[in-house]
Amino acid sequence: MSNKKDNKPAPQAKPEEVAEAKRLKRTRLFLVIFAAVTVVALAVSIIIAALGSTSKDFDYMKKNLSRYVKIAEEDYKNYTVEIDNTQLGRDIKTTIMSVLYNYRTAPETDEYVKDVTISAGDEVKLYYRGYTLGENNEKNYFNGGCNFNSSTPHNLVIGQGEFTEGFEFNLIGENQKDHATLEKIKEGELGGTTLVLLKYTVAYADGTSATDQVAIIDLADPELDKTWGEGFSAYFADKTITLGTMFATGTIKDPSLQVSTIKSGSHIAKEDSYTNMTVVEAYKVNTTSGPTLEVEAYFADNYKEPSLQGKTAIFEVYIDSVKDYSVPEINEKFLTEDLGIVMSELEALEGDTLEKKYENYVKKQHVNAAIDEAFWAHVAEKAVVKKLPKDEVQRYYDDVVYDMEVLYPSYQTYYATFDSFARAYMGGLDPTEDWRATLAEESKKAITENIIFYYIIREEGFIPSDEEYEKIYQSGYDAAVQSILDSEKVTEESENYEEVLAAAKKTIDSYPDRYWREKIYQSYGMDEIYKLANVTYK
Repeated sequence: MSNKKDNKPAPQAKPEEVAEAKRLKRTRLFLVIFAAVTVVALAVSIIIAALGSTSKDFDYMKKNLSRYVKIAEEDYKNYTVEIDNTQLGRDIKTTIMSVLYNYRTAPETDEYVKDVTISAGDEVKLYYRGYTLGENNEKNYFNGGCNFNSSTPHNLVIGQGEFTEGFEFNLIGENQKDHATLEKIKEGELGGTTLVLLKYTVAYADGTSATDQVAIIDLADPELDKTWGEGFSAYFADKTITLGTMFATGTIKDPSLQVSTIKSGSHIAKEDSYTNMTVVEAYKVNTTSGPTLEVEAYFADNYKEPSLQGKTAIFEVYIDSVKDYSVPEINEKFLTEDLGIVMSELEALEGDTLEKKYENYVKKQHVNAAIDEAFWAHVAEKAVVKKLPKDEVQRYYDDVVYDMEVLYPSYQTYYATFDSFARAYMGGLDPTEDWRATLAEESKKAITENIIFYYIIREEGFIPSDEEYEKIYQSGYDAAVQSILDSEKVTEESENYEEVLAAAKKTIDSYPDRYWREKIYQSYGMDEIYKLANVTYK
């Protein structure tokens, strides 16, 4: 796939920015990353909230924090983080794919074409059918894992995260010309490498019946008669079809035939029969170019369908056509200017190429996120909260409410009331939930974590020197300015560059000291706290 360096796309929420926002949860002045808002807009909302606050700062660096919390040194140092290497590898691939998707540029023509090697950002029209393997490696096709009954192929955007994990990034590098394709048959003879979607009714000997709307029959399957009954394959071999009309009414009998998709655990008896059999769709599998493409996907342990939880699925994929988007090269310009990564940080990582160093950068982000989660779960269990500074809890609460009030007018089209907006902002609360009560509890939790964090960095001396403080400040300042330039789609080549740059700096200069102080201490302190973890890999 070609790469285009001009026409830089509008910035999206970047994984590294989201990770940074999660890290700042302990000190930030808004509660959650609101799904409909970009990270840039939320960074501005922090400032809005800070400026809107009128209460006196609680100085975490000077207050006697032992009055509020008790935690022993061994309690915040003795914790283990176990990283799943397989999942970590998937997370790295998913993140890089998503980053490239965020910076894709459209092709000159809005057409779907053949013979394209798929990359992040591409739009792929395809048919798919998923299965898991049984104990004896038999294929178990599952409900909802097939789109053959659709009138058109599914349009999948690579990197958007629509499908089960693994499906999209495992398509990258594949080309239609190397694999079998699927051709819809309007009418003609069946047989050979044909997939048929059937709708039929089965009448049982006990007087009951059941209907299957989308049974998929592979007429090339040598086990077809074993599954559906003796003579089933021969019955279809020479049939001429017209889609949507009933073409086969009769009886196919086998005393050992099991139809688990229709009547679990039952067997078709001699008196049972199939009736009202209709071909809904029929496809010819064309294997001239190669075998059927099989793509792995990975269901999460908490997937909504219990039978698929934690399982690896295999999807038979038939690529129809591709809209060929371009993505940027992973070079110094892209990594530093677009993603805002400090080059010295990349250079310190392992890897003989920038691509490898960037992979390790993303790996570090995911490992740190896992440590962060484990650390706070650990200290929350070990720490004893004596009391909380009520004014600071109230300040946090008021700042979040003020933040929502400022943002709400921009979303009034989507949320009829402020309460409905607030519930969405708080993470999609149920309409019956009291968002104010939830925010009150979250405010207490956030201030508790602030106190624990500052207690630890003061005890351990995880405080940046003046030189380190200035370095972090300058990096954050430059990144904030660049975020505003990106949001305005302004580059150095733009006519209004100097004007927008000056306005951006003026905005950043208005950031309150508290914002920078908390951001810098959080950034430096958490990097040191991460080093306390006993990280193991499996």
